[in-house]
Amino acid sequence: MSNKHVTHIQQFWSLPVTEKWVTIASLVALPCLHISLRLVGFRRLYRWLHRWPTNYKSALGSGTLSPQRTAFLIHTVSRLGPFPTNCLPRSLWLYWWLKRYHTHVEIWIGVPRQTSDFEAHAWVTHHNIPLAESDQVLQKYLPILASNWSINLNKAHIN
Repeated sequence: MSNKHVTHIQQFWSLPVTEKWVTIASLVALPCLHISLRLVGFRRLYRWLHRWPTNYKSALGSGTLSPQRTAFLIHTVSRLGPFPTNCLPRSLWLYWWLKRYHTHVEIWIGVPRQTSDFEAHAWVTHHNIPLAESDQVLQKYLPILASNWSINLNKAHIN
């Protein structure tokens, strides 16, 4: 095992229990969400996540973590975990995780403001502030969908 991996493992063991819980759950959920997006598509997966109960209370008190810290942990797992994932599964997982604890968050999907190539990016905001993203995400991407689209999701042509 390389020194880098040993350092990551040591950092994990030094985390408080609530942060370990978020990390372990993310190690499992992110690859599952990535595969689910491919198998059932965004619309069905979003509906399923949106219907999940939000009155979840954990004995580990994961709701006590700040949205910023939770976003940092999930973003780190999506980058450094054994199955790196892109922004969409990461944003769906963060959105769902924070919604469980009645945190006001929105998931956004945007396209670059200045390119002719098709590219998209997903991110989560808490009180209009992007979580685990640079401040320039709103300057670089033009938001085209937000989580309040659930009203019109049946009519939208989202795959």
